[in-house]
Amino acid sequence: MIDVGNTEDPDYTARALSFMYTFEDVLKLPDNELAEVVGRAPPRMTAMAIATQAQETKDRFLKCAKTPVAIEIRDYLGGKVEIREMGGAQLKLVEATRQAEKKGLIKTKRIPLEET
Repeated sequence: MIDVGNTEDPDYTARALSFMYTFEDVLKLPDNELAEVVGRAPPRMTAMAIATQAQETKDRFLKCAKTPVAIEIRDYLGGKVEIREMGGAQLKLVEATRQAEKKGLIKTKRIPLEET
């Protein structure tokens, strides 16, 4: 679908894609917004999403989590995670980010209002 959009109207497609969240966007959230996402996501899902990330990233997620949640995430980080599980968990974190944005808790990727 994106390929078709790039063929038919690359400028519009690029603009539309700029408003979509990716897991990389979640990683770039300020600590206070990341804390909201981590607080809303199940600890097991968070652990699976960050399982292959650098230790610095794992430490940041743990720092942003409340203590009981951080303990659960740390416990789950010891388990083996398959690539498809990790990808699914990352998508679920992206969805948790979107939900937090809808509630006004995250303001990172606001879609601008159309001028009339």
